[in-house]
Amino acid sequence: MFFVGIMGVDSRDNMLRELPEEKCHVCGKTGGCTLYQLYSSFSLFFIPVFNWGSRYVVRCSHCDSVYSVAEEEYER
Repeated sequence: MFFVGIMGVDSRDNMLRELPEEKCHVCGKTGGCTLYQLYSSFSLFFIPVFNWGSRYVVRCSHCDSVYSVAEEEYER
């Protein structure tokens, strides 16, 4: 997090949901995957004002790999 006086910029993540039927692209195991949204946030007096640069990633709990997914895949 980078703050200058009363405002700052921060990178944040938001766990969206578990994906019990998702197959990992790295290890090939099914289940144990979690969908995250990563984004940057501008804060004023430690209150988030707006977000930008949103992207989605999946994290596999078996092999701890993280890979990007397209927003269209997230919508399904």
